[in-house]
Amino acid sequence: MKEKTHENRVSYFKVVGFIFTLSLGTALSTFLITFFVTLLFNKSIDILRVHVEDEIKINYDFEKIKDQYPLEVVKSSFYKDNEDHFWPIIILYSHNSDKKITIKDSAGVYLLPSIISNYTDKILTAHKASHFKNNKMIRMDKIEVSDNEVNIFTSRTTYLNTLITNRAIDYHISQSLTVRDVLEPGPYINDLNVSTLSNHIGFNILVFDKDNNIVLSQSSNKVSTAKSKYSFGVSGSLKSIYSLNNQNKLSIKGIEHAIKMEIKDELGIDNSYVSFDFNEDLLCVYREVYEGGKPHFLLKWKINFTGDEIIEFFNNNDGLKNLSKDSHLLKIINQSELYNSNISKSSIELPDEIIDFAFTVTAPMKVAVDMLDKEIVV
Repeated sequence: MKEKTHENRVSYFKVVGFIFTLSLGTALSTFLITFFVTLLFNKSIDILRVHVEDEIKINYDFEKIKDQYPLEVVKSSFYKDNEDHFWPIIILYSHNSDKKITIKDSAGVYLLPSIISNYTDKILTAHKASHFKNNKMIRMDKIEVSDNEVNIFTSRTTYLNTLITNRAIDYHISQSLTVRDVLEPGPYINDLNVSTLSNHIGFNILVFDKDNNIVLSQSSNKVSTAKSKYSFGVSGSLKSIYSLNNQNKLSIKGIEHAIKMEIKDELGIDNSYVSFDFNEDLLCVYREVYEGGKPHFLLKWKINFTGDEIIEFFNNNDGLKNLSKDSHLLKIINQSELYNSNISKSSIELPDEIIDFAFTVTAPMKVAVDMLDKEIVV
């Protein structure tokens, strides 16, 4: 009887152990399945975010932009090409090399409006798929153009401030309000001297090789705007670390040095190979409308290397391993192909292919082509 009772107890514990093991295995399986499904879901969301993030932050519908700023339409502020098509940029100054450009620099620092600073954390979530590093930047406060000279007034801001204002201008901070609705609501775009956006100075450079072919660059999918889209050969911004002198002042020489450093960062071409003259290579100063009137320099630049040699510099891992590049691919196209292409708001149609371009650079590309008037750059 005792032996039978003992056997029953052993059987009981075996059953309990089996049930416990089965339950533990089921729980572990459920945990692992849940973990991997969640991981896969989050990865899918991250991939999707890369493709939709730009449109969440900025409205690229130019018709809606014109509706929001009807007085700019009345004033014919938007650039109009030879076929009477309007483009989403405003030309502040078309350069004449006979005019003297003077930088009126100050150490003033831009401060976020309090109504926006209260939403900083929320707005920064709009850039979740972007990799960025905060830097002190050069802000354009005003530009004055007279018969003989051009005065550009500058101060300081940060890249973070630009991400919160210009680069997320159509992001909803509430159910019914965007950053644009608060800071740049219309019916006109505020002049630079009263704008409450960060407005750090950017630049786009139409790059020519020694054979007058044109270099285009495709951005990575981690930049804060225009992910995986083609753009100018070099696009960048005036960073304080590159452009200010020992007295922390900005000058034309400082601008030239900053541009050379951006060329080195983006193309891998050392400064010793780069000759750049701001007065000779500037085409115009403009404001980019999609980003709330953010100011830019539009420039041209020619280097004495072939397209293949430029690509070799770009792909040289030893030369680029320490660089923080926004571009990950270069394309060389014939100058006449670009000048005879069909440039739309989002692409450039060549005879054999259509190149997807960033919304923010097709307009300045159109301006560059029109300004150079289909002449060979030498």
